[in-house]
Amino acid sequence: MVLQSSTTRRPHSLILGLLVVASTWFPTHAAAADAKAFKANSKICARIGKALGHGPGVPSSLYVDSIDGEGRQSIYQGIDVDGDGAADSVKQDCGSPSYGMCSLYIGLSKGGGYEFEEEVFSLIRYRSRYYVVVGDTYPEKKIHRRLYVLSARGVDRVCKSF
Repeated sequence: MVLQSSTTRRPHSLILGLLVVASTWFPTHAAAADAKAFKANSKICARIGKALGHGPGVPSSLYVDSIDGEGRQSIYQGIDVDGDGAADSVKQDCGSPSYGMCSLYIGLSKGGGYEFEEEVFSLIRYRSRYYVVVGDTYPEKKIHRRLYVLSARGVDRVCKSF
């Protein structure tokens, strides 16, 4: 009877073991999608990094122009973050220089919006999308740069170091 009990349990543990091994051998759909997104992001990071890597004092055509607001506020006009064809309200406020942080306020044309806060950053446009570059834009300091993409849903990190 003990022999029957161990043989009836054995197939279950064998099947469970095979399922665990199979799950590590065959990537899931989500893992494949993550790999594809990582590859796409890597290309964007490399392209934007190359475009920004002109060196100190050389402006890049990627930077979005702004007008001065009140205090240390910058106002970006004619920016369509959500892609609906209507301009969204986009303002950057860096507050006190000693604080070292800036906020980006996005008011979407269809209603709603969000706020993004990070170290001092620049707003750029690349292939009809808007990005936030955080950190130094000098080529020799590129390891400290981060890149975020703006969308109707919010802000997503694209590169944590480029």
